[in-house]
Amino acid sequence: MAFFLPRRSAKLNTGVINKPSRSDSTHMQHLIEEIQKISLKKKIPELTPGMTVRVHQKIKEGDKERVQVFEGVIIAIGSGKGVDKNFTVRKLVDNIGVEKTFPFHSPIVTKVEIKKTGKVRRAKLYYMRNLQGKAARLKDKNLKLAGVTEKEKEKLIAELAEQKAKEEAEKAKTGAETGTEAEAGIGTIESNMPKPN
Repeated sequence: MAFFLPRRSAKLNTGVINKPSRSDSTHMQHLIEEIQKISLKKKIPELTPGMTVRVHQKIKEGDKERVQVFEGVIIAIGSGKGVDKNFTVRKLVDNIGVEKTFPFHSPIVTKVEIKKTGKVRRAKLYYMRNLQGKAARLKDKNLKLAGVTEKEKEKLIAELAEQKAKEEAEKAKTGAETGTEAEAGIGTIESNMPKPN
């Protein structure tokens, strides 16, 4: 003897939540993007792999909150965008490698100081994991700007620009003076030379 269940009527299915339609999912995606825009930081540092940085990170221990500094080399910058973008910093502690990944727009990261910029030719420096000691060091790209804050860098760049402008003005001045002297000198040289017959 076979037992068949009766077919469900359309009236019974009206209370069931159906899958969201495409328009609902795109609306939800737009809402998520709007919420993410609110949490984006206004100023984020321009970081590149090979930079030695000091990341100031908020740490909460019970009721107390303190700032801990993590200093190391950036070995990778994530391919995400917006809130998903992050960077990985690596340092050696007692010959043991420690890596931390920090989101660019995290409220936990209070400040990122750039100590120096290493000369690298890759986007991901995962080969650094196999190196220790002196081999794990990177050549410095710009020695003058190592360990300088952004404001000091801007001042140095402005001073260099002023120096160059002064040098160019002096060259133009001396060039004009030497041009007139040269013209006057040519006349005197020609007058001193014997005339051909």
